[in-house]
Amino acid sequence: MLRFARNCLGYSETKLINIDSGKRLCEESRTCGNEANRFHTYTFNTNTMKLQTLTPNMLVNSVNETVNWYKENLGFQLLMSIPEEGEMDWAMVQRDEVSLMFQTRKSLADELALFADIPIGGSLSFFTKLEGLGELHEMIVDKSAIIKKPYETFYGMKEIMVKDCNGYYLTFAEEIEKKE
Repeated sequence: MLRFARNCLGYSETKLINIDSGKRLCEESRTCGNEANRFHTYTFNTNTMKLQTLTPNMLVNSVNETVNWYKENLGFQLLMSIPEEGEMDWAMVQRDEVSLMFQTRKSLADELALFADIPIGGSLSFFTKLEGLGELHEMIVDKSAIIKKPYETFYGMKEIMVKDCNGYYLTFAEEIEKKE
């Protein structure tokens, strides 16, 4: 049963409970003072929405340069781009179950003006869980800007942080095997 608090007309601390029909019954109806508003109808249903994927669309200086960086340093493959040849405005890359999109400032700003002056990179870290952190480290140790060499965290992960060609921070993490 979903429980939540909401103010009822005439009573400031009314507790409402979920009833299958989508109506909520005011538990404090005897003190509410507004018998007509004893039932409250809401239209949301918490059981129907299901998130499926999250694919960041990253603002970049050059889509071509970024795609090449991710291919050469991390083994991503180009899935699609616009245009298909020449100087790309947008592209999607993928490796295993991880997909990323890259888009130029001009292309993004044409869609949403707020991207016209927003800084590129550095404002967040993309956290990717993987198997084979040692292999990744060996693959990139001489090629990219490793910000933090492999280290163990208090939450049971071994991580490495890399900075891409646009200044985005990529954290790769692997669970540490528990010693029995």
